[in-house]
Amino acid sequence: MGPSAEIPAFPIYDAYEIPGMTMTPYISHFPCNWLQVLDAIVDPVHTSFLHSRVSRLQFSEGFGELGEIEFYDQGIRLFATNTRRVGDNVWIRVNELIFPNFTQAGAAYAADGTRQRYFGRSSFTRWVVPVDDTDTRVIAWANFGERGDPHEWNTPEGIDQIEQGEVFDRPYEQRQRHPGDLEATTGMGPVTIHKLEHLMATDKGVAALRRKLRRYIKRVAAGEEAEQPTDLATGPIPTYGGDTVMTVPARNSIPDGELRRRVAAKAMEHQFAADKLVGEERDRYVIERLKALEIETRDW
Repeated sequence: MGPSAEIPAFPIYDAYEIPGMTMTPYISHFPCNWLQVLDAIVDPVHTSFLHSRVSRLQFSEGFGELGEIEFYDQGIRLFATNTRRVGDNVWIRVNELIFPNFTQAGAAYAADGTRQRYFGRSSFTRWVVPVDDTDTRVIAWANFGERGDPHEWNTPEGIDQIEQGEVFDRPYEQRQRHPGDLEATTGMGPVTIHKLEHLMATDKGVAALRRKLRRYIKRVAAGEEAEQPTDLATGPIPTYGGDTVMTVPARNSIPDGELRRRVAAKAMEHQFAADKLVGEERDRYVIERLKALEIETRDW
C-alpha cells in the first residue's frame, strides 16, 4: 500500500492477544475495486438495511433497528458507531478503520442487543487488499470466543456469513433475492463512478475516508512519509471494533435518540481514555467504567 522500499514493520494490534480467543484465518474474494469493499466499514447504517430490511434476516432482529450514527475522526483512525434500542437495552456497535486498510467491527452473532455485554470485541480482524483495479482480497482472522463470535460459527460457511451475511458460492437467483456484501459491492460495477453518487448525512464516514485517502496519496506522491499504524503506540496498538450492550431503559424526560447518543459518546470517551493501557489492564478499566456508566444513566 505504498513505496516498496518503505515497507513498515507489521503492526501488532491488541486484537491478536485476547485471552481465550480462537482466531481462524480466511481469505475472501470480491471482484470489484478495493475501495468499494472498504467503504462498508465506515457505513454503519448499511447493516440495518442490507443485512435485514432488504434481505432476509441474516444476523439478528436487532440489526434491523435504525440506530443513532456517530463518527469519530482520529488521524489515521476512523470510528463509526451505530447505537440501537433493543427493548430496555442500548446496543453500541463500533466499526473501526485504521489506514490504509485495517478494519474491525462488532460481533455478527454473539451480540443481538438482548443481553448485556461490556466491551465485546470484533468478529473479524481484517485487511482489505487490492489485487488490481477490479479485484480485491479480504485477508483476515475470524474471532471466536467469549468476547468474539460463538464457536459454532467456526466453519467455512459460518465464516462466509460473518464476513458478508451470506455464503459466497450460491446460485444467481439466491444472490438476487438475498443479497449480501458481495452483491452490494459488485452491484455498483467493478469500479464505482463517484460522480453518480448522492451521499447523505449517514455517509459522513465514506466521505471522510475518501478525503483522507486522497490527502495521504498526495503526501506520498510529494515524497512525504506516510503515517503508519505503528506510530499509534509503542506497544500493542489498541483497537475498538466491538459491541457494548447496557440496560438503559427509555424515559419520558429525554428523547430516546438523544439518550442513545449521550450513552454512546460517554462509552467511547471511556474507551479512548484507556488508549495507553495494555491487555487486561485496559479491559478492566473500560469494563468497570462501562458498568459504572450504566448505573450513572439512571439519574439522567
